Order: sequence, then C-alpha cells, then structure tokens
Amino acid sequence: MHSLYGAEPSYAVQAEDRSGWIFGALFYTWIGDLMQRAAREELSADRLPHPMREYRAYNAGVALAAELQRQRARRHAWDGYVGARVGVLWDDASDGVLRWVGAVQQYGTPQQLYAGVEWRVAPSRRCGGWAGRCMRRLLCRRGRSPVPEHGPGAYHRGEVDGEHLFDPVEDDTVLTCERVEDVFFWREKPEGEARGASATGEGPGGDSEGGGGGTSAESGIGIPAPPTCMSVTRALIHVLRWQLLLLGLLRVTVEVSTLLTPMALSWYLRLLQSSADTPSAESASSGASSAAATSSELSSSAEGESMRGGAWQTLASVLLLFSIALVRSLALQKYIQVVHRNAYAIRSALSSCVTAKCLCIASRELRRPELNPGRIVNLISTDVASVESTLYVLWMTVTVPLQVCVTVFLLYRSIGQMAGISIVVLLLSLPVQVVLTRMTYAYTLDMAKLSDARIRFVNEFLSGIRSVKFMSLEDIFEREIDERRRVELRAVRRFQLVSIATSLLSQCVPTCTTAAVIVAYYRTGKPMSPAVIYPILSLLGLLDIPFEVIANLIGVYAQFLVSMRRLTSFLAADDAQAHDILEEALVSGEGDDASAVLCNATVSTYKAVPLPPPRSRRSSGEGDTHYELRAKTVLV
Repeated sequence: MHSLYGAEPSYAVQAEDRSGWIFGALFYTWIGDLMQRAAREELSADRLPHPMREYRAYNAGVALAAELQRQRARRHAWDGYVGARVGVLWDDASDGVLRWVGAVQQYGTPQQLYAGVEWRVAPSRRCGGWAGRCMRRLLCRRGRSPVPEHGPGAYHRGEVDGEHLFDPVEDDTVLTCERVEDVFFWREKPEGEARGASATGEGPGGDSEGGGGGTSAESGIGIPAPPTCMSVTRALIHVLRWQLLLLGLLRVTVEVSTLLTPMALSWYLRLLQSSADTPSAESASSGASSAAATSSELSSSAEGESMRGGAWQTLASVLLLFSIALVRSLALQKYIQVVHRNAYAIRSALSSCVTAKCLCIASRELRRPELNPGRIVNLISTDVASVESTLYVLWMTVTVPLQVCVTVFLLYRSIGQMAGISIVVLLLSLPVQVVLTRMTYAYTLDMAKLSDARIRFVNEFLSGIRSVKFMSLEDIFEREIDERRRVELRAVRRFQLVSIATSLLSQCVPTCTTAAVIVAYYRTGKPMSPAVIYPILSLLGLLDIPFEVIANLIGVYAQFLVSMRRLTSFLAADDAQAHDILEEALVSGEGDDASAVLCNATVSTYKAVPLPPPRSRRSSGEGDTHYELRAKTVLV
C-alpha cells in the first residue's frame, strides 16, 4: 500500500477533535469560534476546518484498497494449488488435477468461480439439483445423469465457446469446469489405504458440502476455503460497517421520534379538553349543592388538588413534546452530517482506487472494448456519484416500511376500521407508482441514447464538413439531424408526461386518502374532537412518505447496481506483472508480427527449406520468399 499511496500525511488535531461527545458532537459548539471569526471578517483559508483523519481521501482510500487487496488474495487463494489432485463432492471415485481457477464469461455467471480440472477419472453427473441431493441423502443413493452439452460439467478441451481457459497436459484426459464449492482436494495416501477408505465411504468428499477446508498431506498445511469473486459492495460495507451501524441507530431514533409525536400530541389535547370541561361541570354541581357548607369545603379542596394535578400533567405533556422534538432534531441533523461525511469519504476512496488501478492494470485488460478512456472517466464522474447518492437512502429502505406498518396500527387503534381505507389506497397506488418509475427510468435511458447518437452524428458531420460541402450533401445531413432531433424531442415529451403523472399521483393520492378517511370517520357519527382529529391528521401525514420515497428509491438502486458491476469489473481486473512488463520491453517493433523472437542466440540448423508462397501471391509471383529452419541446437 505505502509503495503506491506513500506515507500518511501529517494530521493536526482540530477543535472538533477536542470537543465533547454531547455538546461538541450534537450541538456543534466548536463552530462558534469560526462563526465569530467570520462575523469579524478574520476567517482565512488556512483556519478553515479540514476533514477529520478517518474521512480524508488518503485514509479512506487506503482502507478501501486494503480491503480490495484482501478480496483479491481470497480470489486467488487456489492459484498456488494448481497441479494438485482434486475430486468432486458427489462422486468419491472422481480423480483429477486442478489446472485453472477463474470465471467463465461464456457461462453468463460473472459472480461464480469455476475450477478447470483435467480428469483422470471423470465424475458422474449430479442429477436432480437440490431436491435430488436431498432425496439421495434420504435414500442413501447416488444419482447419475447425462453429461451436459453446455455449462458447468460439460466436456471441452480448454476452450468454452471460443474462450480459451487453459491447456490440457495429457491427451487421453477429460476437461471440465466445476464450481469451486463442489471441488475438494484429495489427501495423498498409500494406494491400499486409499482403496480401503473409498470402500468404507470415508473419502474426503463424502456427503458433506464443505470440501474446501481439508488438509493436504503433500504440503502439510490447510487448504484455504474456496475462492470468491471480488465485490466493491462487500468492501464498502466492511470498511464502513461501524459508520453504517451509527447511521442505522440515528435513523431509527428519527423514525421513533416521528411516531411518538402524534401520541404525545393526543395526550396533550386530551388534557386541554379535560381542563376545559372540568370547570363547567364543577360549577353546575356546586349550584345544585350550595345549601351544605361541609360539602362546599370538600369540593373546594378536591378542586384545588385536581387543578394542581392537571397543571402538572399539562406541564409534563408540554415537556414531553419539547423533548421529542429536540431528540428528533438532534438525531436528524447528526444523521445528515454523518451521511454527508461518509458519502464524501466513499467518493474520495473510490476515486483514489480507480486512479491507482489505472497505474497498475495489465495491458491485456485494456484490450477489452468496454475499458476505454471514456469508460474510466465515467467511472469517476457517474458511477462513484451514484454510490454517494445511495448512502442517503440506504436506511430509509428499512425504516420506511416499518414506519408505515406502525402508522397503520396506530390509525387502527384511533379510528378502527376506517384505517383500512388508507391501506387499500396504498396497495392500489404503489404498483402504479412502481410502473411509472420504471417507465421514467426507461425513458431516461432512451433520452440518453438518442442524445448520444445525435451528438455523435453531428460530430461526424462537422469532422467531414469539407467532404459534405464538396459533394453538396448539406440538405441530406440537415434533414437527418432534424429527424434525429425530432425523435429525441418525442422521447423528452414522453419522459415529461410520465414525470407529470408521477408527480400528480404523489401529490393527489395522499390528500385524497386523508379526505376519504376523515369523511368516512364523520359518517360513523363519532365525535370529531381535536384530541382525535389532529393525531389522525399527523398519522396520515406519515403515510405520504412512501409516495415521496418509492419513486426515488427504485431509480437510485437501479443505478447503484449498474455502477457496482462496472466498478467491480474494473477494479477486479488483473494487475500488470513484472515479467509481462519485461517481455513487452524486450519485444522490438520488428518482431511484432513474429511468433517467436530470439535475442543473442546461436542457432545451428539443417539446410533451409523454402516455403510455398501464399495463395494470394501465387498468380503474381511477387513477394518475399520464406524459409523453414529446422534447428539442431539453440545456444542462448
């Protein structure tokens, strides 16, 4: 790490580091000095607060790069065991040699690693899948099925649909690609002991599913667990696991405070209503019993005690409302601060990892069409930004459904079966919202594609403007550009219509739901007291959140998954090795078309034999004559 990133820059302790956990972290008292300096116009650039140590680009990038290095080591855990004896879990009689470990692109499973095995004794095919394995275990039987023609277990000679994987060593062997989870390493035992173990059913594979953790008698060390593919998502979760846990606690605090507000408001309104009804009732009772002096004294004392108790309860309800609002405000502001800090840390870490990968990526990886300079620029500008936006809505995916369930339960306790109206409207509108969101995402992609095609066509037109002028093709190109623009505007119009429908649904459905619930509750004949109506309105307002969030969540997560696949594909590419760089440096420009290059070599050959000319030059008789040299000895 330090050879690529260098030593850690020095870090000076700031006022935020010296602030306390309560006043400094929650009330931000350390900003007071900065605000006073700014008010006096004494705040300079060197006195501005710098990023904290764990959020700096260097520290965040090194932490993420170290986790990716650990994943890379896990990905290549079996590379040192190429040439070892292996078998498959469902067939103890299988015996082969491990030749290759990696992902097969032609199988269409980029997140699954396969082991290329050269079999001396080919395994029987497993039939029935998961259900078949369970039935065979219950019946103590082994099943067989025909060898598949494509996919894992299919026979080949080191190539799968034109993709070269590895070369066979022997000619009379069978080559297959098996999942790494299904492969185990054989122990080297004497022949008699091995036969006895096979006869008694005590082979390393057996019926267990964890064949990757056996022990090899050849090396005397434990075989590592099966390798796994690299994943930037797992790396980010591992690096930010404590920050994500803190965000979860803060978000839960915000949602709980939001749900407690209608309950505290209901209690406060009931106290106000009871205090307003008590004096009138007591005055009526005192007018009817004014003749007895003893009862008057008792009623006055009871009135004083009830007034003191009601005052304390009212004061407690006000303090409760204030405390809930204070806790929610503190938790929400701290949540926003932690989200922004971690989002910028993720952006800096991913940008540094992509930049570092550009310095050490193998040249053969850059031959892939998708790994061009424009793609790498988009990785930093677009994909990293999508990861940053996902962090804002990460915990809302968990808390919003829970909040909706609790809100519906509280509505049912308050108004009974009338809460079913909100549930029905929610269930009917959410599928429509999802469909509109998918249409929005599809039309966004169409607009981007059409815009890119139009801009590319205009660039080609401008680059060849001289030829266009010479051939008088201006009208043809003008009509083509106008047609492409009209198609693009139609896509923009469709996108705007869907956006308007989505906005209309998000704004009108909650209002109509609230009106329908209130009207239905009024038709039941129950009292419309403020202690009931205001908490109901507050709870119905919480049901607006799914309509506001669902449209954003689907688009954010769709872009996040695409960005993670692109970033993982780039960061999981092989690094340049020293011998590859040396070979590229030794090969001169004259030997680019040669199949072999000999440097500083003495060759003793037989008589040179002229080779027949190519078919394309036989008729003309022109061209160079090539000779075949059959070497006796080669001294290098």
